[in-house]
Amino acid sequence: MGCGNSRSKLAAEDPSSTEKTRRQSVYAPAPEIPITVGENVKLDSSGSSSIKIVFIFGGPGSGKGRIVTNLKSMFGMKLITIEETVLKYLPKKMQHTMTLENSMEIADLVKKEPSHTTLQWALRLMQHNIESSPNHLFLVDAVPNLKWMARNEFLMKEDCSTELAEFEQKTPISFAIDLSITEESLFTILDYSHHSTVLPPGATVNDDADNSRAKRRYQTHIKATQPFLNYFASSNRLVSINVSCGAVEPIWECVHKFCTCNLNLHAWRPVDTVLVFAMDGMTAGNLDMECSDMRVIRLSEIATDPMATMDCLLKDLSDHIDKLADDSHYFVIDPSNTSIAKPDAMELYQPTDKHSIVFSDVNDENEGCFNQFCIRLNGLIGGENPYFKAVCCSEDETLLFPANTDNEFCKSMAICMAEKHPSKQ
Repeated sequence: MGCGNSRSKLAAEDPSSTEKTRRQSVYAPAPEIPITVGENVKLDSSGSSSIKIVFIFGGPGSGKGRIVTNLKSMFGMKLITIEETVLKYLPKKMQHTMTLENSMEIADLVKKEPSHTTLQWALRLMQHNIESSPNHLFLVDAVPNLKWMARNEFLMKEDCSTELAEFEQKTPISFAIDLSITEESLFTILDYSHHSTVLPPGATVNDDADNSRAKRRYQTHIKATQPFLNYFASSNRLVSINVSCGAVEPIWECVHKFCTCNLNLHAWRPVDTVLVFAMDGMTAGNLDMECSDMRVIRLSEIATDPMATMDCLLKDLSDHIDKLADDSHYFVIDPSNTSIAKPDAMELYQPTDKHSIVFSDVNDENEGCFNQFCIRLNGLIGGENPYFKAVCCSEDETLLFPANTDNEFCKSMAICMAEKHPSKQ
């Protein structure tokens, strides 16, 4: 990661080398992500406080949810959405005792009385929430996903400049990010999603119906978003990132690079972390480190006590990984000369809370970033038993172990890591 080019490289071409040809088939060049940054884009504090505000926009297929989750986890940003704000405060305004569970009743009332949900009202509520939490960097999602809300002409106006200017009198907005995608690319992403989904026996996908719904959602989003984009573009405070390629990792790399290089933000912790534990004689030397873009951590060198219990060792590991958040998110953990190197003699961790983990190996047919990574990694590993089993201990952290590692040990490590390295959202 970082500000330079990715360290992942294709091996030098050599037709006589089947090994290098294999590497080329595993690591293809990442697509270029076009990004345009307005000349006035910078992080400004709001008045005398340290509040910083960034608006973010992204419609169906843009991957906005993934980007927002990563920004919250890596940089500690706080999200405020207009949709949640309306659902929370509208019942009080209309003097009805309703909660989020009966949002359809709220929708019916809004259809009858749309003027109750104005953009000025919603922005003032979000502004109050922002001012009540100083010393934060806020992400504001000002375009709702709910259809009845996005089509409300009092909430999503054709010209929102007056309301945004009023908002900025008390809480200036630093800039806005637009994750743009073309309509044609949206259908390409949908088509790929349909053909890569394993359906139950007898089930079918109605492509025409899905495409029709997606087209309506896309057009509704464009209509609702364009006035906001015009407002920020007029003052050169717009960051436009073309995400039409649909490639999740390169898009996030582009956003991460913008945050660290253009905004000088420092990561709290890495996201989408993959930890490969080199157990049972496997060493970092089995990995082509240049191709796999991974970083080696020798646990014995960073541990306070190399022979300590599992929770103490993984706490030291978690703290060390957080210090490397700006540089990498793929790590090879060398546990040699520590108590973890001998799973049979290791006392399993006893969790303080219940945790849900996802357990898989490379032979599973389930789709997931950790399985895809296993397949890529297995192509770069030597030895008689190169395959891995994967344990996802959180939304953005995956642990990989050699396939012959004891299952209970793997699960215990994952649960312990989930407690010692919690997501900072």
